[in-house]
Amino acid sequence: EYLACSKPIIAICRGELARVVISNDVGIVVDFGDIDKLVNAIEAVRGSPDLVHMIEKNSNKVLDTFSLDYITSLFGRILAKDYQRSARMR
Repeated sequence: EYLACSKPIIAICRGELARVVISNDVGIVVDFGDIDKLVNAIEAVRGSPDLVHMIEKNSNKVLDTFSLDYITSLFGRILAKDYQRSARMR
């Protein structure tokens, strides 16, 4: 939801969600219980319009990869490759 609103994400998480946030530069990941890092993350976002602007741009890029048009196009290409491969095997 924050991506859709182009808002900075301050995530207390691990795993895939943390990877998405970090690898796409759409926010800051904080370890559970790390209050100092949480406070620093909030202050970083509040004090840096440039950081917020960068996150907004990156959020839009990430959303484009999840759009219905993109996914449909990607799925169509996968099916076409699979069809071509199976046709060669006949």
